[in-house]
Amino acid sequence: MEYRVLILGSNSALPAYGRHPSAQYLRFGGHNFLLDCGEGTQIQMQRFRAKGRKLSHVFITHLHGDHFFGIFGLLQSFNLLNRTEALSIFGPPGIKDLIYRILQLSGNPLQYPCEINEIEAKERTLLYDAENTSVYAFPLKHRVPCNGFIFAEKRPSVSLCKDKLEEYGVHPHLRESLRRGEDYRNEEGEVIPAELFYKKMADPRVYAYCSDTMPFPELITYLEGVTTLYHEATFLNTEKARAEETGHSTAKQAAEAALNSSAKKLIIGHFSSRYRDFGPLVKEAKETFSSTYAAVEGRWMDLV
Repeated sequence: MEYRVLILGSNSALPAYGRHPSAQYLRFGGHNFLLDCGEGTQIQMQRFRAKGRKLSHVFITHLHGDHFFGIFGLLQSFNLLNRTEALSIFGPPGIKDLIYRILQLSGNPLQYPCEINEIEAKERTLLYDAENTSVYAFPLKHRVPCNGFIFAEKRPSVSLCKDKLEEYGVHPHLRESLRRGEDYRNEEGEVIPAELFYKKMADPRVYAYCSDTMPFPELITYLEGVTTLYHEATFLNTEKARAEETGHSTAKQAAEAALNSSAKKLIIGHFSSRYRDFGPLVKEAKETFSSTYAAVEGRWMDLV
């Protein structure tokens, strides 16, 4: 299974220097998710060959245009492409009326099932639960209601120790049940814990998407257990006052969030259009958290 994210848009309010508003295409444990949908998202999806038909869920953090203006065109394109697969959208209060009103005024109702769920998380809240993946929302601190999202691998894929399998005479058809965590019972009725057969297991991958937020103490609690963190880094720390005024973070503050939450990897984006080169933002973050990477459009980034 794939665990990686394609950066479709990495800029903040204005498109600039070839960068686009926020959007990410996430492949996580057999699922295909879209995180935010700024203007031009479907064009970026075509450009980088991210298949829209495979999308099952769209997650919109808040109702600032650079995070959701692209949803209307995307939904209409799915109509024109004769989509039949169901689509679920999660977003803040008001998004349902906005989408339905635009569709009504355009005279183009959707020809495929589309469920729109309005959320305003007050704490870490479960949104979607599948066999191997759970999705949560949590509150961010911005100028309008804003949710972050967490994508958690329930159980990492495990490799079985061949020597142990042979030692206990485990039949091949029982090996999948061991991978699922079911204990093995031998012919004498003795129960052998499934973990005995495992090679060293990796930690479950947990990806957090923090779109627009200023720092606040509770954030670190919400990010507990996150292994890869995407965190906005709109400004350099010299513009800290401007960041606070607009409800955003600096690159240094993003790095501090990664450090304090014990993340393994930090991806920063949502760069202000005042920066032609985002290199100084990455450099500033790396001074606090060395495993920092820029959200570069068109790049697939592995989740750890």
